Amino acid sequence: GCAKITARGAVALLYRSVADALESDERVTATAALEPATISATIRSIQAAFASGGAPKLLQVGLMRDVSLALKHTLPWQKPDVSLILQVLAMYPPEDASFLSEGSSRFETTESKNSESLARSALCAWVRKLGDGKWSTNAAPALATAFVSGQLLPFVETELSLGVDKAEREMAMSICTLCSLEGNPSELLWPAIHKGLQSIPSVSCTKTPAIYRATRSVTLLEFGCLEGALSGIGNGELVYDENNRTLMPPPQSIEAMLSNAVQFLMLQLMSMPIILEGDTSDTNDGGASRSSSTGNASTYIATLISQIKIMHEAFPTSRYLSCAVDDMLQKSSESLAAGCCKPIDS
Repeated sequence: GCAKITARGAVALLYRSVADALESDERVTATAALEPATISATIRSIQAAFASGGAPKLLQVGLMRDVSLALKHTLPWQKPDVSLILQVLAMYPPEDASFLSEGSSRFETTESKNSESLARSALCAWVRKLGDGKWSTNAAPALATAFVSGQLLPFVETELSLGVDKAEREMAMSICTLCSLEGNPSELLWPAIHKGLQSIPSVSCTKTPAIYRATRSVTLLEFGCLEGALSGIGNGELVYDENNRTLMPPPQSIEAMLSNAVQFLMLQLMSMPIILEGDTSDTNDGGASRSSSTGNASTYIATLISQIKIMHEAFPTSRYLSCAVDDMLQKSSESLAAGCCKPIDS
């Protein structure tokens, strides 16, 4: 145990000393490259340290800042490893209450924000140097489209019966971060999101390719909103109408996309009792299977509701989102209550 703690502490000290040395002298130029194997090992070490619960919030944020600064000052990879780059970006989630500890003090939050801002600037410099300096420009929209199409998944789609895989959500988050770092994220993300939400697929117990595409599009939309890349009228700005003294709603093209996204999420919420009934009736494991399915459903329902809430906060002037939020609790509670009140055969 002590050996593991010492090794993790050594990683933190190494990156802190490297970052301090490089940032203290503006004349320093990159002369060495961090090998992909070194970065991969660093990610595993950091994840283990964070998972152990022994690293306070400020230490975590500080370490991630130091890693980003070290990346910034190294020679860029001429042949970027896409998978590894997405893994690195997954270590830098967007600023949102769900990613922060509830007990953070005002000082810790301010300190964290300063470090996170510095880390974001360093990541931007690192990403924009990769390859021939144009890698991120070409890779960002291509990865977003490939993600929605299901070409980047580390598993077979049919293996996921309920909800969204954690690795899939992290990949969506990383792609949105990459698009934000590249600049003009709305132009990079909306075409991919449209690919899965140009129509509303019917929701059933058996998932179809159209449902998977729509689910991934909504996930991109969710993290795009958390990144601040998608909001207002679609390009990050809210337009104020001087005559009526109100904020203008999004343009029709964006409103239509938001409408399809919310309708798709609501359909999934409404169909949850039916999906649960199908899951439990297809197995013979009794109570254990029902308990597992119910637990997965609870997590997925919370995710669906959170996605609607995030979109509503990012697009406060969307008339459709406002109506959907007002109507969501009543409809979902009635549907879920009807399903929960059904007797379960023992």
